Amino acid sequence: MDAGLNKTDALVKAILEDLSGGALRYGGRLPSRNVLARKYKCSRTTVERAVAALTRAGYLSGRKGSCTTILRPGARPAAGRIVFVGNGLPALCELELLLLAGRETSTLSIVRITERQIFGRLEELCEPGCCVIWMLPREEMLSAMDYLRLRNVPQLIINRQYASFDYVLTDTHSGLQEGLRWLTERGGRPITFLSYRADPRYPYLAERIISFFERGIHQDYQLTPEYCFLREFENPAVEIAALGESIFGDAKAPKSIFVMNLNLLDPLLDAAERYGRIAGRDYWLFSFDAVPRIAGRAGFGMLRQRFDLQIGEARRWLESGCAFSGKPFHAVVKADFTGN
Repeated sequence: MDAGLNKTDALVKAILEDLSGGALRYGGRLPSRNVLARKYKCSRTTVERAVAALTRAGYLSGRKGSCTTILRPGARPAAGRIVFVGNGLPALCELELLLLAGRETSTLSIVRITERQIFGRLEELCEPGCCVIWMLPREEMLSAMDYLRLRNVPQLIINRQYASFDYVLTDTHSGLQEGLRWLTERGGRPITFLSYRADPRYPYLAERIISFFERGIHQDYQLTPEYCFLREFENPAVEIAALGESIFGDAKAPKSIFVMNLNLLDPLLDAAERYGRIAGRDYWLFSFDAVPRIAGRAGFGMLRQRFDLQIGEARRWLESGCAFSGKPFHAVVKADFTGN
């Protein structure tokens, strides 16, 4: 069974996967409840619930005690309900206002839910006219995404790219190139690099880290193991405090510092203050994330995600008909770089 899905939803997903894979065919008969229970290693009750859910969704036709026919669902209606899924609900409220800008609000309703709530509301999201927009979803959400895809629910992912789902991404490469150029022109080509390792908690990091090292190779930045801190950082405050001597206490340490993750920035700035180092004089720092603490200050550069443009692309996804047409939708938005 898929992680996160209850037994009924997992069985619905398995049956739909067999349909898409050809093990079951549209127009044919669904195997008996007992056969399904044996095949999928579940109870007869779970089978009955899954068959009922698929019947309500228009995939099956039949009465209890008679054969059940597999149907091809008809076309879904136009979007009437948007569900934002993400863990930052205040930010989702702002995105809702952007999405509704210039629209007739009476024809479109918007719901905001967290990732923690998603598995208990999957059936609700499969209702006709519902679209799902995911904000920076974690890898653990893939089983829910796959389930909704098999149920023909339109989905758009903001700032993540998983498999063949529609997405709107930030242009990592051009943003990094502009920021690293600014950094090395001021602090020199040797760079101190700090980042979490890419793992299931941070699936997007792999692309960013690869892009950084590609830029380093092409632009001949001086990257050495001594000053590349690619770690788990289970306790950033303690670990970066221990690295303070290497980064700020050594006169030979690079004056250019690139920080990939927001959570590493505050401990690093605290370490700089403890060693009496001043940005714009003793070091220059480029942050991949926008941070109010350093905005507009000398010696700091950062990328700002253009969520307004990303939501503009989400509106285009809806209004162009791509959401319900099945036509792939892939958009890339450039981040804004600012440096002083």
